[in-house]
Amino acid sequence: MPFNPILFINYIEESIASLIVYFILGDIKYADKRRLYSKIIICVLIYSVLGYSSEMAINSYALLKIVQMVLEIFLIIYLLHPNISTTLLLYAINFSLVYLIQEPLAFVFHFFVNDISDYGLGLLGNLLTIIILYAVKKYTPIRKYYKLLMSQKTAFKIIIINLFLILQVIDYYYKIKTNIYQMNMMFIIISLFIMVILNFLIIYEEQKVYLKEKELNLIKMNSSLMENMITEIRRNQHQYDDRINALISLASVCKDYDSLKNELLKSSNIIINNNADYDVLKLNLKLVAALIFSKMNQAKAANILLAVEIKKYNLSTHVPENDLIDILGIMINNMLEATPANSSCTLTIDSIEDKIIIKTKNEGPKLNAELQKNLFTKGYTTKDDEKENLKNGYGLYNLRKLVLEHKGSFFTMNEYSADRLKTYIVFIVEV
Repeated sequence: MPFNPILFINYIEESIASLIVYFILGDIKYADKRRLYSKIIICVLIYSVLGYSSEMAINSYALLKIVQMVLEIFLIIYLLHPNISTTLLLYAINFSLVYLIQEPLAFVFHFFVNDISDYGLGLLGNLLTIIILYAVKKYTPIRKYYKLLMSQKTAFKIIIINLFLILQVIDYYYKIKTNIYQMNMMFIIISLFIMVILNFLIIYEEQKVYLKEKELNLIKMNSSLMENMITEIRRNQHQYDDRINALISLASVCKDYDSLKNELLKSSNIIINNNADYDVLKLNLKLVAALIFSKMNQAKAANILLAVEIKKYNLSTHVPENDLIDILGIMINNMLEATPANSSCTLTIDSIEDKIIIKTKNEGPKLNAELQKNLFTKGYTTKDDEKENLKNGYGLYNLRKLVLEHKGSFFTMNEYSADRLKTYIVFIVEV
């Protein structure tokens, strides 16, 4: 059979359309751009050559679809390295999205040509699909919504799978009954449109429930932190009463002005130092203030000196406060877990140009290339306790995901004591 260049270009366009979808939804990050470009070229060549060869050699449409599915799955695994369930879900989303774009295009084309299965028309359809997908990637927050929907339990995934299976049946019916399909195209388009609208309504309702659950969890967290703060303040109330009574009694105990002045200054300095912890409550984000206050008391209970430096009390960020609490909680927990009893660590909070800067500093190992590479990897931990290792190793990995999700930045470095005898590990996050 002679070489068909139009069909081969069709496969090239199909591979490019699929790659755009995977770039939209997948977490494709390569520090070496040349490696990324070489992988893209390899994907396009393998998909095009094997896809074209299969269509030329295989007479069974069902078998051809299986070969094309295997090629699509190869693209996903080669570029993204996801688990099996995510791979299959990405394939289903890619097929459904491309089909829902191309079906209306085919409906428009059939007014101008008799045979919409013509390869030349397919070439134009694939080109328009690439342009539409690129516009979606460039100008819509589709990745944000995809991640939000993927965080739900099952509804979104079940809907995608159902939609995928229905579209597969329709696509197969088109191949075996093309004439009947074209005669009933209007009915099929309207049915698909209604089905998609109903699915979106289900997803919308599920999303409302999910957001309500998040709101309730935030309220519970808020209540817990506030209760801890109120308990701590009440615990110290009797101590404050005793100190005030002691100050009042100084006038009777001290015999002259100078001794009274010295005792008042000494007592005042003690009270001011003890009240330093409450400076954190001046923060405008009250949930953040409550979390830091709670962690300061947690550090005291563990005989750890947690020094908190607030450079700016009016914090400003685009990150929702519940996500900010997660980021801050992971950073403080990581610092306290790495700080032994009778030692100190430092938390610094600042805000510049609508971004919050969080810095933690504690004694730690010297950072080398291997540690820098593994520090934010899922499951990696430097802790020695084997029992604890089963639950450790996810904090910094989750921190990285949260920070990148909100287009923030993070980095680590070493600092040293003045005599260079102590090494500190520093984590800095800007969100």
